[in-house]
Parts: sequence; C-alpha cells; structure tokens
Amino acid sequence: MQSAVQLATAVSPCRWLAEWARIRDRELVAAARFDRAGYTRVLVDRTAAAELWLLGWRAGQTTAIHDHAGCETTSIVVRGSLLEGRYEQVGLESARRIGERALVERDLEPLDASSIHRVQAIESAITLHLYAPRYRPGRTFAEAT
Repeated sequence: MQSAVQLATAVSPCRWLAEWARIRDRELVAAARFDRAGYTRVLVDRTAAAELWLLGWRAGQTTAIHDHAGCETTSIVVRGSLLEGRYEQVGLESARRIGERALVERDLEPLDASSIHRVQAIESAITLHLYAPRYRPGRTFAEAT
C-alpha cells in the first residue's frame, strides 16, 4: 500500500491534498495540536521524497518572513482563516511585501521553491502542508520598507 505522500507526489499535489483533507477532515481536526507559545507541527507522513505536516495555529500566531529552502509546498486550510503576505527578496537578509491575501477553509496555497512569505492566523486554524523534497528549515528575512 502506498503512503499518503507517495500518492500525493504521483498525482497533482493540489487536487490530491484537497481531496485527502476532505476525506480525513475529522481525523485531521482531532490530530491538530495547539500551543500558546506558537504554532505547532505534527508529522502526518514521510517518504524519502516528501513530507506531510499538520499545523495548529491560535489566533494571532505568526511565522517569520521565510522561504522553504527550495521545497515545493502545497497547503490547504482545514479549519479557520489566515492572512498570507507574499514577499520578494531585496537584499541578502531582507524582503519587501508584494501582496497579501486571506486564506479560509478549503483554500489551497501552492508555493514554488523560490517563494517567500509570512503567515498569520486571523482566528484559530488548522492547515495541512505537503513539502517536496522533505521539509527543512528555510531562511528568515527582515521586512524591508
């Protein structure tokens, strides 16, 4: 039997992630973890080529401005809503905001390997993320004005 990540990387990641999250909605909500100190990560599945992570967010929690270290990433909002700011690198360690959008339940967010962004939970939220290759911490950036 193929793992979830093997199936996701064999077909369209966006289509697969949307369907997988819909079918496993209750399981994902039950598996999500929340922490007052910051958003949390729960590893759902892993292969040599990719990983699937479940993130739990409390209202107001935010990431740093960051990239994904060359990973192609697709995420879906399982519950809640978030604000995503997109950035472009303008110096070695800084990035300028070039846009933002609200993400609500069932919104998909594909990111290419060079994307830079920051995510903030508008309300308590749960998101599911597929990283290929496997997740590794990316670079963080200061916001340029």
